[in-house]
Amino acid sequence: MALLVGLVLGAGGLGAVWAYSANGYLGDTAQADAAASCNALALVGTIDEDFDKATMLRMNGAHVLAQAAVEKDKYYQSLLKATEDAEYARATGDVAVFNTAVAKAKDLCADL
Repeated sequence: MALLVGLVLGAGGLGAVWAYSANGYLGDTAQADAAASCNALALVGTIDEDFDKATMLRMNGAHVLAQAAVEKDKYYQSLLKATEDAEYARATGDVAVFNTAVAKAKDLCADL
């Protein structure tokens, strides 16, 4: 059941991120996917205790878009790794690791 909920939330998050990033449309490129991932990450704040639904959706969307970027260009592998670390931390409830991974992903975005 949790997997199904996660997939539904993830699909919704991905749709929201694509809609959000449409203003800076870069075409069907790895750069566009990485930029959309970074846009979603910009909306993910620091977590103190609990993961709210919006944070979960935004983080999932950022992760899925980083995966799409890597499918087209391995250059974005470090962004994918940081979002994977954040997603794993979110799934296990590790707030400190989540915040560290999100900060690292945002730093990587600043360099893209």
